[in-house]
Amino acid sequence: MTDEQEKVEAQESEEAPKEQPIEVAPTERITKSLACGHTVTISGRVRMRDIRKWTDAENSGDWLTCYKYLAVLVAEWTFAGDPTDPDVYDDLWPHEMRQVNAAVSQHITAQTASKN
Repeated sequence: MTDEQEKVEAQESEEAPKEQPIEVAPTERITKSLACGHTVTISGRVRMRDIRKWTDAENSGDWLTCYKYLAVLVAEWTFAGDPTDPDVYDDLWPHEMRQVNAAVSQHITAQTASKN
């Protein structure tokens, strides 16, 4: 890489907007039973900006970003692996992923409704 290429790369990385961390507010822990026989324990709520980014990621098929949001809200589960690790969500079957996602979405909706 030439000096000029390194300068351009450094400048581009400085100009790139920094990704804000997902801010999670604590809530009570809720354990939900899934139709597939597993359970998930969910805790926390996120800001609207994160719900929008999550929804955009779902709509565009960006599952890796979706996994990051699930990983900050799913505290425990009976599937293999640590649910706080976004990489383990790729090991779920599609019907399991749908059920985990639905449980978290219901949790977020309930948290939103309970905050007036």
